[in-house]
Amino acid sequence: MDGNTKANPLKLIERFSENTRKTVAEVLAHDSLSKDWPGAWVSVAEGRIALAGAHLAGAVMVQQASEDAPDPEVQRAVFSRAYYAMFCAARATLSLETGGDVNDHQKLPSILKGTTGLGPTEDRDVVVSAISKFRRLRNDADDSPYYTTSIVDDACAAVVGWKRSGRREDSHDRYIDRLARRSACSVGTS
Repeated sequence: MDGNTKANPLKLIERFSENTRKTVAEVLAHDSLSKDWPGAWVSVAEGRIALAGAHLAGAVMVQQASEDAPDPEVQRAVFSRAYYAMFCAARATLSLETGGDVNDHQKLPSILKGTTGLGPTEDRDVVVSAISKFRRLRNDADDSPYYTTSIVDDACAAVVGWKRSGRREDSHDRYIDRLARRSACSVGTS
């Protein structure tokens, strides 16, 4: 908040676009949201983490169901679910750290890479690399009938990539807990 908006909060409202004004009005119309904005934001992230877990469970289920006779067409679903597990988890973590949402599949990896509060660069690089790689593979699997390598091997790699990326649910849960405590402290001090 700059000096102008601190002295006169109406300056914030003056800068609203029509869409921003409508969104703020919708949020303020809900008592539960207007009374506990930080808690609501954490709840959204928790929902995204749960969705990431559901996507990963779906990928594993499809992968395991077709282990004996892998069907390349079925493996396309493994890609999709494993990628969306990575994307949803990264989106949730990024939104908690930055206070904003990134629902852009092309931009999320670069924004994630540049967000320093998410831990060591090496860890972020692993996650960014996995998301970028499996987005490309998912696009290939979804968009072309002529997949160029073994779709079964790549689908297995997508599930392993999720697990190795360090973005498992337990690490997200700890991160959400830490941010929820930080939010509660900042709310209590305002």
